[in-house]
Amino acid sequence: FHLLTHSMGGLLLRKALEDDATGELSGLIERVVMMGPPNQGSLLADLAEGAGVGIFNKSIGDMKYLTDSAVKHIGRPEHYRRKIGIIAGTFDLKVLPQESVNIPDMTKGTDYEIVRCCVCHPGLRTSYEALSQAVCFFQNGKFTE
Repeated sequence: FHLLTHSMGGLLLRKALEDDATGELSGLIERVVMMGPPNQGSLLADLAEGAGVGIFNKSIGDMKYLTDSAVKHIGRPEHYRRKIGIIAGTFDLKVLPQESVNIPDMTKGTDYEIVRCCVCHPGLRTSYEALSQAVCFFQNGKFTE
C-alpha cells in the first residue's frame, strides 16, 4: 500500500521505519509521500519553547530546528529502500526554513525528491496541486514537473 502523511505524521512514519528491525512494515509499503514534514525541525518549535510552551507540550523540544533535537536523529530506514516523495508548501509558515523538509542522512534526488506547491502548511491537505502531485508520485514514483 501507499502512505500519505502530513506534518509530524511523516516523522512518526520515519521513526516506525527506523524501528522496523525485521522489515515487515517496510515490505508492506510501496510508496510514501510526506506533505510538509519538519524532518529537520521547525523554527516555530524554537520560538514556542522560548515562549514557555514547552512546559505544556514536551514534544516541542524534540522538534527544534536551531539546536540539536530528537527529530534530527531519526535514522535511515534499514529495510525501506524506495524513493520517498516530499511535498513542501512555498507559503508554509510552520515548517521553516524550506530546507527543513530535507531528510537528514539521506540524499536528495536518490533517496527522496521534493516538489513545491504554492500553499500554506494546512493547505497541503486540501490543495488540488499537492494532492495531484501525491497521486502522480504514487502512480509513477516521481512528481510532475
